[in-house]
Amino acid sequence: MYQDWYCQLAGIKLAGWQINPPSQEPQRPLIVATHGWLDNANSLLPLAKRIQNHPVLAFDWPGHGLSQHLPSAANYHFVDWADVLYQVLVQIDQPVILVGHSMGALVNSMVAAAFPEKVSHLVMIEGAGPLSAAPEQAVAMLRKGLLSRKRNRQQTAKYYDDIHQAVAARLAVSDDLNPTLVELLIKRNVRTSDSGVQWAYDRRIKALSATRLVESQVQEMLQAIACPVQIIVATDGYPEVKSMLASRRDFFQRLSVEELPGGHHVHMTQPKNVASLIEQFVAGTIQTSD
Repeated sequence: MYQDWYCQLAGIKLAGWQINPPSQEPQRPLIVATHGWLDNANSLLPLAKRIQNHPVLAFDWPGHGLSQHLPSAANYHFVDWADVLYQVLVQIDQPVILVGHSMGALVNSMVAAAFPEKVSHLVMIEGAGPLSAAPEQAVAMLRKGLLSRKRNRQQTAKYYDDIHQAVAARLAVSDDLNPTLVELLIKRNVRTSDSGVQWAYDRRIKALSATRLVESQVQEMLQAIACPVQIIVATDGYPEVKSMLASRRDFFQRLSVEELPGGHHVHMTQPKNVASLIEQFVAGTIQTSD
């Protein structure tokens, strides 16, 4: 059963959906699923529909999909994503299974480290912890990040003539997806007006990060994750993910790694196989995750 979901946080309202809500499956641990940058909750819908043993909750990050944008004077920062997820979790009265793709996986890992009592299992799809940067890159990153914010403030809205043009534009930058999957994605990510079709996401989310953690901080976080961790990578996914995994895998206390054929959105192109891996992982570790 699918139903819409909304959640009022501090100053912002999130939109999402639930499959088999917890009220109908109270004995089964809840999966909270988080999407990647410039995607939305619908990127997780094919996967959620194939999860057999758990209710699933997915939401749009602020500035994405149908969730509200931040106030005009604010900007998006990776620590703030973690606070959004934490605010969601404090409204859930039991530990959850966190499943995240790409940016969602990175944020989930931070919250699992800071609040281990809230997370029973962590699944990262095409992600291996927060992004990091060398200390000597700090000034250059700050400059580039602030300049990119300036460019975003000066940009005007871009319109497409119809939804087909929007689909084609997304396909051009997501070549691992097909038109059907892109149409599913942009159902939550476009607005239509007399001027045409435009993206619904907040263009401020495209600003470059003005700062990042250093690798030693990331390692500290990974070591603090107490629950079992599963990382699912794609054969043709982002090479940076495999590089991070290779250098970080020894910092996880309890790690399982799986690989599936496909691209960065492997959870959309192979939802049945990803769902099977997740459910096998949870079933195999649930007795020892306390």
